[in-house]
Amino acid sequence: MSHLMKNWWLCVVAGLIIWIWTKDKPSSSEPAVQSYQAVAVPLQPKYVREATAPNGQPWPVSAGYITDYPRANENGLSTVTVDNSQNDSDVFVKLFSLSNQDAYAVRVFFIPAFDKFTLNKVTPGSYDIRYQDLGNGGLSRSEGFSIEETSTYDGTQYSDFTMTLYKVQDGNMQTYGLSEAEF
Repeated sequence: MSHLMKNWWLCVVAGLIIWIWTKDKPSSSEPAVQSYQAVAVPLQPKYVREATAPNGQPWPVSAGYITDYPRANENGLSTVTVDNSQNDSDVFVKLFSLSNQDAYAVRVFFIPAFDKFTLNKVTPGSYDIRYQDLGNGGLSRSEGFSIEETSTYDGTQYSDFTMTLYKVQDGNMQTYGLSEAEF
């Protein structure tokens, strides 16, 4: 009997070890529970066109200079035309002089959708056009260009420069994105 008693105790101890071992193991049939925390992602605010120009003046009714912005570089014979006739959005435009170490706006104007505007008496020098699409708020700048005047035997030869704004590829000038600080 002692042999049976010994086997019985061995079975009890073995069963107890197996029971403890299975209790310490996670059940493979239960899926692991993961906790998630919601994170608020700020939405980009949708662009809303201001009722007035940035200087507080009303937008012109037709293509033209915006009141109270300075006008400079008006000593030449050349013209610069910005053609917005291919677009369905109004644009806020600046002619920037690149002739000095720091670029600066020399003319500030507005062009409605499907229209154009010509700047007269532009002084010779290096320039680019910077503009804001007032439909979506996008800012762009053109590549640089030169306005030249040359004296000839019978007068002065001068530039008549035109830049056409396109929302699609294949415009007559390359444009680049622009930050608000550069505008």
